[in-house]
Amino acid sequence: MDEAITQGLAALSGLDAALGLQHLRGRLDSYVRLLKKFADTRAADIENMGNQLAARDYAEVASLAHNIKGIAGFLGATEIHGLAGEVSAAVRNGRDEAEIGRLAAALIEAQSELRAGVFALVAQLPRPNA
Repeated sequence: MDEAITQGLAALSGLDAALGLQHLRGRLDSYVRLLKKFADTRAADIENMGNQLAARDYAEVASLAHNIKGIAGFLGATEIHGLAGEVSAAVRNGRDEAEIGRLAAALIEAQSELRAGVFALVAQLPRPNA
């Protein structure tokens, strides 16, 4: 079963599962649980980021991006980590709204794709006590 999970993780775009597992000392069950939690709970942050963009609250956009970046880096979600850093830097450096919006849209899309992949993988796992 671990081999199937590892292969499934390797197939997820923008995810370096080996890096995330390294941070968790190879504990695959903990990694999958945290990855699922990240995919689930950060979806609210991503939705909030979209709302804050529409309201032009760029300080909050940068704060959300910074939080997402840290967690994504720990889990090896390299694409999300990189994009969140770019969003945060774009706000911090006073880039124009169009650039911030483009980067934030890419971050939202990357998180959505990872979330879908993680939930598809988790749905294939046997349920405890099943």
